[in-house]
Amino acid sequence: MTNSASKLLHLLFIVLLITAAPVMAGENDTPASITLKLPEIKLTDTLEEEVKQFNLEEALAAVGMDEEAYYVVTQINQAIAGLQDLTADVEVVENRGERQEVVTLKLCASLAHKIVRMEFFQPSALKGQIYVADQKAMEVRMYMPVNNQIAVQRMEDLSGQAANALSITDLDLETLFDFSQYEVALVGAAEEGEVISYTLRLTGFEDQVQYVEVRSDTFVPHKVLVYEDEALLGSLTFTNVVLDQDLSAETLVRLPAAKEVRL
Repeated sequence: MTNSASKLLHLLFIVLLITAAPVMAGENDTPASITLKLPEIKLTDTLEEEVKQFNLEEALAAVGMDEEAYYVVTQINQAIAGLQDLTADVEVVENRGERQEVVTLKLCASLAHKIVRMEFFQPSALKGQIYVADQKAMEVRMYMPVNNQIAVQRMEDLSGQAANALSITDLDLETLFDFSQYEVALVGAAEEGEVISYTLRLTGFEDQVQYVEVRSDTFVPHKVLVYEDEALLGSLTFTNVVLDQDLSAETLVRLPAAKEVRL
């Protein structure tokens, strides 16, 4: 995979797992406290104190951002922090020269049950596969229709092929959409009845410009476009989004009857 494609997929799965971030929190953590099973990082006493004193609003104010962009970004962070569960149809598009690769799936995520579910529709190699990540059980269950089996793997063992496929090990989930390290500008605002659609332009990435689209009825980003040297690298789109519908754990973890194989 090219470097630009790798960076694109990194971004796309960060957005894709925007609802998985709170789900991956510890059992007694609040939605804003996000942890993942990564190698432990030892901080100096000084740095640890700075982290404790970190203030998101102050960080946003320090970034190159006008008042209108600051308002939208603040609303996004508040919406994500208060999110309990979500379902959505997701489309991930990556442009590779003259080829275009498309992945479509149904995403379900619950903070209450700490479970993320992804049902894949395309490409054909992924069609019918279902991934369920269960933070309480600390495992991922992957239904493979081609051999009618369910592969079960511990989350701490996902540093190999499964993690590469999901880009899990590359995610810095604690900085999801905080925008504190980028320059943000509001470049579009269109009224659709009582709803306003905003477009944010993010710069500060290496060789990339990103556009985030969000609507005022949810303030959960629903589309991201990634450009490099004015060429569109790819996009991620959420449609049919439903928030806070009290998803049951049984619905989230249900898989077809099949033989289980532990990896």
